[in-house]
Amino acid sequence: MSTVHVVDDDASFRTAIERRLKKAGYDVATYETAQQLLDRLPGDNAPGCILLDVQIPGLSGPELQQRLGQLGSVMPIVFLTGHGDIPTSVQAIKAGADDFLTKPVSSEDLLHAIEKALAHHEVLLDQRETLRAMRYRIASLTPRETEVFELLVRGKINKQIAFELGTTERTIKAHRQSVMEKMQVQSLAELVSISERVPILGMLARPGTRVGIEGGIVPMDNSRITRGGRIDDPTLLAEPLGLIRRPDTISTGRGSAERPSVLPKGKVVFVVDDDPSTLKGVKRLLREHGFDCILFDSAAALQKNSNFDLAFCIVLDINLNDGSGIEVRHRLTAAGISLPVIYITANDNPATQMAAMESGCIAYLTKPFSAKSLIEPIARVSAGLA
Repeated sequence: MSTVHVVDDDASFRTAIERRLKKAGYDVATYETAQQLLDRLPGDNAPGCILLDVQIPGLSGPELQQRLGQLGSVMPIVFLTGHGDIPTSVQAIKAGADDFLTKPVSSEDLLHAIEKALAHHEVLLDQRETLRAMRYRIASLTPRETEVFELLVRGKINKQIAFELGTTERTIKAHRQSVMEKMQVQSLAELVSISERVPILGMLARPGTRVGIEGGIVPMDNSRITRGGRIDDPTLLAEPLGLIRRPDTISTGRGSAERPSVLPKGKVVFVVDDDPSTLKGVKRLLREHGFDCILFDSAAALQKNSNFDLAFCIVLDINLNDGSGIEVRHRLTAAGISLPVIYITANDNPATQMAAMESGCIAYLTKPFSAKSLIEPIARVSAGLA
C-alpha cells in the first residue's frame, strides 16, 4: 500500500489529514518537524509521497526538499501550506516539487495531487528497477564481451569486429552469443534499445576495460592508463578547467594515435549530472558524433568553473544532488552567461517542464532518452556557430 508522509507542525491538521487520507485508503506517517522525517527517512522501495508544509520549526519545507535531494531521495513532494506565495511556489516547482497547494484545500484537489505524485513515483521506481537490471547484466559482461557489444550496437558485422579486435570471426560469433544470453535478448534490435536506454555503453570506464579511439574514451587526469591500455581508476569526474588535458596519445590496441593536448575553444559541451553512468554515456555519445565535452558531477563543480568561453552548449540535469539545474540556469543567466541549455531529467512532470521552458532551453529530455534527441539540438547549435 502507498504511504503518504505528512510533515506539518499543526497537530490538529496532522490528525485531520491523517484521518482523511486513511479513509481514502492510504497508509499515513506524520511528522511534526523536518528533522523527524530525516531521522526516520522513508525508503524509495515502495510508492510514496511527502505532503509538506512550507513554514515548520527548524528546517523549512523548501530546505527539507533541498536536503532530501542531496540525500538522493526521488520521493515526490506535494507542498500544502497556509503560507503560500508566488515566489515560494515557483521556487518549489523549479526544485522538483510535484505540486503546490494552498490551505484550505478540497479533498478532491488534495487526493488528485497525491494520486498524481504516487503515480509519478511508481514510474520512477519501475524505471530505476529496469535500469538497475540492465546495468547488472551489462556489468556481468567480460571486457571483451563489452567491446563486442559496443561494436555490435554501432552497426559492425562479425567480420568487421573480428578485424578491429584482432581475432577470428568464429571467436566473435561465440562472444556475440554470450552477450545475447547475458543480456537476455533475442535480437540485435533489443541490444540497440538497451544501449540507448542505458547510457553507459561507451562506458569502458570501468576497471579492466580497454581504451580505444573507436570507443572515444579519453580519461582525464584523474584516470591512469596502464601500458596495456586499461583504466585503473573507475571515476571520471571533472577537474578544474585549467587542469583538464587529454593525453597526447592513447592506446588503441594497435599502436597509438595523436590527440590534441588542449581542448579547443568554443567547441566543448559542458555536461552536468550527478549520475556517473550518465556522464560516461553522454560523453561517449558526444564523441561519437564529433563533439568534445567536459564533465561536472554537481552544480557546485560547474559554478566553480570560470571559463565558460570554452563551451557552446550545456547539457544540464534538473535534479542534481546539490540543487536544481533550473536554478543553476537562472544563476548563470544573472551572471551574464547565456549558453544554450538542454535539460535532462528522470523526474518528469508538467510543472517541471513548464519551469524548464520558462527558464529558456533548446530541448527538454526525459531519461532514458534516445541518442538522436540529444545530438540533434547540439548539432543545430554547432551548425549555427560554423
